[in-house]
Amino acid sequence: MLKTKLDKKNFPLCEAEIDLINNQFISNGWLTLYATNIFAVMIKKSYFVKSQKYDSWDLRPCDSHPTINEFGSTASGYRRFYEKGIEPIVIYREQRGTHSQQICFSEEFVLFYDLREVRENENIVKYMLVDECGDDNCIAQIENSKALVQLKYIKEFLAVKQMNLLIQFEYIKHSNKTLSQIGVSNKYWNTIKNNEYVLGYSVLNSPCPINSENLSFAMIRGKVWFEYDDSDIKMLWNYHDTNTEKFIIGVDENGDNIEITCDENQLPNLFTRKGEEPYALTPVFFKKEVLSKYYENPGKFTIHEGYMNAPEWWLRFDNDRTDNYVVAVLIDLGKIPYKEQQHWKQYNIVPPADASISETTQKRWFWGEPCDTTNAPDHLFKFQLQKTNDLWKQKFGWELFKPLAEKDQHHIEALHTMSERDNDKEFDGLIQSVTKIVIDSLNEKEITKTTDDSNSDVISFLKSKDCSAAKDLKGGIAKFEALLISLGQPNTDIIVQFKDIQELRSTTVAHRKSSNPDKKHLELFARFELDKISQQEVFNKILLRLVDNFKVLQSIAENKISCPSTK
Repeated sequence: MLKTKLDKKNFPLCEAEIDLINNQFISNGWLTLYATNIFAVMIKKSYFVKSQKYDSWDLRPCDSHPTINEFGSTASGYRRFYEKGIEPIVIYREQRGTHSQQICFSEEFVLFYDLREVRENENIVKYMLVDECGDDNCIAQIENSKALVQLKYIKEFLAVKQMNLLIQFEYIKHSNKTLSQIGVSNKYWNTIKNNEYVLGYSVLNSPCPINSENLSFAMIRGKVWFEYDDSDIKMLWNYHDTNTEKFIIGVDENGDNIEITCDENQLPNLFTRKGEEPYALTPVFFKKEVLSKYYENPGKFTIHEGYMNAPEWWLRFDNDRTDNYVVAVLIDLGKIPYKEQQHWKQYNIVPPADASISETTQKRWFWGEPCDTTNAPDHLFKFQLQKTNDLWKQKFGWELFKPLAEKDQHHIEALHTMSERDNDKEFDGLIQSVTKIVIDSLNEKEITKTTDDSNSDVISFLKSKDCSAAKDLKGGIAKFEALLISLGQPNTDIIVQFKDIQELRSTTVAHRKSSNPDKKHLELFARFELDKISQQEVFNKILLRLVDNFKVLQSIAENKISCPSTK
């Protein structure tokens, strides 16, 4: 905002424009660099002194490109920009042929902050600075042929380049009243200068009014400026918040929480600690809900058994557990961005009375022993699912469960045990995922090709379904049941569970819930014990039962069962 404000009463017809000038074209921290009547340029200090003396523009949008003197020496006639010492921050390209005009930020500015362009639609392009968390932060944008930038970034850029910024403006405003009707007199060009701006202004009756809408007019032209300041350099191009959080690791003799910093430089290690003082590998306990934020965005975060990946950071933790906790150590928490530390802090709790890390984590972190997951139902499910597919591929030459399509990958990547005892939205989503991963992914094509339709037991099964061949059966579960019969391994439990899960999906996800469920639904809920135990416990039971069935399928693949000839 200008220190010496212009009085808009002295500028009839241009009152709104004077408000913009007084605010230096800044609104809520955003500076307008380009618009229909505005064009900002960077200017060397030596040229700036001269520019302050007149109100005309130093560089027009159409001149924001390299030029060459076509009548002289090519080498001596080339200029990067039309005027030496003046550079555009926004590049304007005129319409050519069928190509519309284009506006973009200078490549130097974009590359300096390593900005990524995101086109939201045909009218909006945002320039994103990716922070240490991997989050996009819009610091500049083009919207409807208007270019804006966050003030602190352009001021830093100016300081780095040691150039000042001129915001050039030019407005012509028409009125449907004469000057006498407005109550002002003719004012020919009047130039006003001070150390913040220079502008010229005139207000006149239209000499040749075309219609009643332009009986008088005013024109205002000039520039306001920002002079660079070295103190504006904040290293925003590589910003890193060096703050660290404190985390609860226990309670003292009075029952008060003990909170310790996760700053590695302030933590002793296992060998330098004194007595029982906290050290770098002190475990910190969190509610399992801490991971919900990451599960809800599988395109950005990937949670594995024992660690998680984010675009710009990663964290190891103990999540091979059957309780509702996640455990990390102080030194690892200190290595994630401060903004993420604040997220984890919200779910930090006093360690429970029987606090301990899992055996899996103990072996990996402290004993250096490689080992498979042993506790968490979701990890066991994923591990046994992959093992089943591997063994079936070895035995039959094809995977029993087809890989999910790319757009469905989130169902397996974000599959997890519930973080709350009861949450309809989470439960429905997880049942949907399990159904898609297992039942909807049954490799029906290979299943029917491998099934021996001439097997007497298969023939009996097909007759009961009014079919003559396995390929004519309706649904993947029925086709899979025919294959198991064909292999001499009919397994009622697998088929029953698959059918129950499919029915549960239809009841909880695919259809509206009823306040008065019918007998069929009540029987289904009773089979899953939804009328007795929490949704969290039900889902864990579903996963563990599937794990048992995966092991049965693995034994089928591992046994010396002759594979029926492929039809």
